[in-house]
Amino acid sequence: MIGLLGGAGAGKSSVAREFAKLGCGVISADAINHQVQQQTEVIEKIRGFWGEEVLDETGGINRKALGNIVFHDKVELKKLTNLVHPLIEIEEKALIERYQKAPEITAIVLDIPLLLENGLESWCDKLVFVECDEESRLERLRENKGWDEKKQKKVGNLQISLDTKAKISDYNVKNYSKKQDLAQQITRLYSEIIEDL
Repeated sequence: MIGLLGGAGAGKSSVAREFAKLGCGVISADAINHQVQQQTEVIEKIRGFWGEEVLDETGGINRKALGNIVFHDKVELKKLTNLVHPLIEIEEKALIERYQKAPEITAIVLDIPLLLENGLESWCDKLVFVECDEESRLERLRENKGWDEKKQKKVGNLQISLDTKAKISDYNVKNYSKKQDLAQQITRLYSEIIEDL
């Protein structure tokens, strides 16, 4: 299994998509988290913790409102993690099992934002660090999630440092510019990893 590491906005999901094009099965914790947070019992528990303000007009979770609470407070983040993480992990393990049985899947890629923080690096045979300058990361986070610099720093402070992530990784991918360049890097990297696994 290949684990992706990097800061918020570094483009781990873009890297995962390139691996998918080469025949890898991708496990996206964000996608699973979306599904988990649509479960009635999870919505009820979240509402119990943080009240109506974290619900949208349909009665579902307003992820932005919830994020504004949990990403400013380690205690609140821990509360949410303790609620959703075990459910996410069940889904991740089920997907891994499915991918391991599928002959067309050549490798499994874990696109899990808190991979190290949750101790899931032990699942991985190889770790890939996605390198990206802070300015580009912030620009992506502004565009994709509506985050400002303050929010990016708060989230970054809740995570293990990028230096540590880079240091423990087996490979490094530079995601600064063109999609074509990223695709070429991943194609080369994929060949190396498959030889090594």
